[in-house]
Amino acid sequence: MNGEFMKKVEMILTVGGKRALMPIKYYDEICTFIVRELEQNDGLRFVELLDKADSVIGSEMRGNLSWYLLHVKHDLQARNIIRVERDVNRVQIIQLRRKYKEKLRAFRAELKMPSGTDRS
Repeated sequence: MNGEFMKKVEMILTVGGKRALMPIKYYDEICTFIVRELEQNDGLRFVELLDKADSVIGSEMRGNLSWYLLHVKHDLQARNIIRVERDVNRVQIIQLRRKYKEKLRAFRAELKMPSGTDRS
C-alpha cells in the first residue's frame, strides 16, 4: 500500500470527545465532496448527500461509504465547518457555516492536505 493510504486523519465524532481514524485519502475525497455539494446547494438532506456520494464517489471507496460519510460529517460539524439542523420530521438538513472557508483552510493546512479546490 502506498503512504498516502496509510496516513490517517483523527476525526472528532462528538463535540466533547470520541475520535476515530480514517485514511486521509478517503477523508479528503469525502470532505471535498461534501463541501462542493453544499456550496452548490443551500442545504441538503443527509439522505440526498448519501445518494449523491454513492453515485459520484462510491466506486472509488473500499468499505462502507455511508460509514465514511457519516463520520466525516460528524467531524466537520464538530469543527464548526458545517451545521446540521433537523426539521419537524427529524430529517437532517446540512449547511455550510458562514466562515467555513477559513476553518477548512486552517484544518487542511494542519494536516498538510490539498486545498480541495483543484477538483472539478
